[in-house]
Formats: sequence, C-alpha cells, structure tokens
Amino acid sequence: NGGGGPQKWQPPAGVKSESGGGGDRPNNHYQPRHQQQRNYNSYNSNYNKHDDKQYTRSYNKYEDRRGSYNNNNRYNKSNGGFSMEDVVDRLCAPRANVFDELDRARQSSPESFTSGRTVTAILSQLGRRRQMNVAMQVWRWMESAQGITRNVYHYNALINVCEKIRDWKMALDLMRQMDEERIPKNEITYSSAISACEKGGNWRTALDLLKTMKDKGIMPTAIAYNAAISACEK
Repeated sequence: NGGGGPQKWQPPAGVKSESGGGGDRPNNHYQPRHQQQRNYNSYNSNYNKHDDKQYTRSYNKYEDRRGSYNNNNRYNKSNGGFSMEDVVDRLCAPRANVFDELDRARQSSPESFTSGRTVTAILSQLGRRRQMNVAMQVWRWMESAQGITRNVYHYNALINVCEKIRDWKMALDLMRQMDEERIPKNEITYSSAISACEKGGNWRTALDLLKTMKDKGIMPTAIAYNAAISACEK
C-alpha cells in the first residue's frame, strides 16, 4: 500500500486467473457455482454406487419382497376391475361401512380377492395412511369372508401398519397369532416387528426379536439390524 492508487486484486498463488494465465488447476473454492454443484452431485453418485452398495442392495431386496404382493394398486376398469385407490378412499371415508365396501369390491373382481393379493395391497395402503382402525376392520372381514385364507403376506402388511403407528404391542400380538395359526414368519415379519419396537422405544424387545430371528435360522436384513441399533440409541 505504498501509494499509486488502488491495486488490482490478484488470485492466490497456484490458482488460475480469469484471464487464462498460468498456474495449477483451480481448487474447488474458486470454481464457478455450477461446477461445484456438478462435482458435489458426482461425489454423491459415487458414494451411493460404491461406498453404500451393500446396504442399498439389502434395502432394495427387502422392499422388493415386502412390496411383491402390493403392486395391484389399480385394476383396469374396462375389464370389469376396480381402482384400488378408490376402494381405499371409500374405506377411509367417515361413517363408511367397511364390510359392505369390501363385499362390493370383491363382487367386482372376485379373482383378485381369491388370490389374497388385493387384501394385502389394501392393508399396505391403509398402513401408508396410518388407518389402523380401518385395517383392523378389514382383518375382521377376512375372518368372515369365505374363500380367503390369511397368510404371511397379510400378517406382514398388518404388522407394517403397527410399525407406522408405533404400536409394538399389537405387532407382537400378531406374531403370537401367527404361531397359533401355524403360519411361518419370514425376514419381513421380524424386520417390521423390530421396526415397530424401535419406533415405540422398546429396545429390549427389539434385541430379543433379532436374537430369535437368528435362532430360527432367518438371516437378519440390514433393515432389522439398523432398526435394532436405532432402538438402542433411544
């Protein structure tokens, strides 16, 4: 600052100037904002592909198994089917008669109800909406409906509803009911129940279920491990 007027700003040594002068490759701090964002996205993409590959694969496998019977969300009305969204909307409507609505839906597409997949999809939709009371009415309707036998997928869907509303006690009751009806459990059953315990703050039961899962010869999923770890954190 020895006089001569204001001096022109010069970039630090090693940083390429805007005029294209010499120097090393510019560091990220002096890159344009769009270039920084591109590098950031590239970093996240590489992380998801490589560093977290094992967890992502386990999670996708879990979701595929869990949703394999939940993909019939819509039926083609032109073929005499019905809209799953419309059915669930009517079930959740105030003062809805769940039994009558399910009977009408079954009459419009009896084959889909006989396979059991439709009821699983309905329970899953109710879980997303956290409609436990409606889900329990659907469950009671299944007891009285002829030609519909409850299976592990139905139980998994209802335990998932318990997970959504953090009702771990109901989840355990359903697992005991599976034992009474001699319905074998799978990794999704345990994972959903452990997640329900985690969200309900019951870490002891979450660890007990994880141990039981191993004792039964069922390989715990990454979801089950993460839920048990999260329960211990709480």
